[in-house]
Amino acid sequence: MDALSPCPADTAAPSPLRFFRIGAKTSTFVSLPSFVGSNEDASESVSGCNSPPPRYSSLIANLNGSSFTGTPPSCSLQEGGTPPNSVTIDLGANDPGVAVNPATHQAFMTGEGTPDVALVSLPKKTVTQIDSSMVSAVTSTLPNTPDGNSFEAEAFPYYTTVDVQHNRGYIVDDYSNYQWLAQVDLKVFQKNPSGISTVLPSGTCGTSVATTFGCDNGNGVVYFPLPAP
Repeated sequence: MDALSPCPADTAAPSPLRFFRIGAKTSTFVSLPSFVGSNEDASESVSGCNSPPPRYSSLIANLNGSSFTGTPPSCSLQEGGTPPNSVTIDLGANDPGVAVNPATHQAFMTGEGTPDVALVSLPKKTVTQIDSSMVSAVTSTLPNTPDGNSFEAEAFPYYTTVDVQHNRGYIVDDYSNYQWLAQVDLKVFQKNPSGISTVLPSGTCGTSVATTFGCDNGNGVVYFPLPAP
């Protein structure tokens, strides 16, 4: 079996392994962003891990039939099936933020200090062996915020999330000291990824925050002002 480790030696970065259970009757997957350093000079590989994916890609591993081993807490993943029971998908950007919608079987992935976003489609049924034909992705970038600044996604846990019922992704902006919350319509994102980057129209956002642009780009992205932290 193929072993994947959270690589505790990489102390400059949080654990690269993020696990999600996609429903009781479906496969379980792990997303492993390969960019684990604090800046673009970080190593392209993950220390101690087998066959790490290239920089700016993610590894999607099939956890069906897998197990965890090692000294408790058992953090080494032993893949089931025929190794490697995983696929690497190129996102073209560093997207460590992850939230999964178990209803659509899609992972919403967001950048770290960047406006990059990706939507990864996972298998909708349990599979014994995963291959590249079962996983796909669309990518885009968010437009500037209503005050005209670049959107820079916060990458800490829980700053990227998904509204399962309405199939919308949410990201907190780090550039403006958490002043903006971006809402992304994931159905629109899937159908028209290039539209996500459409610039906001002129006008105001209808808030107490001084803005040059409106809040809604009309193509799946809406910005909401947040109270001062």
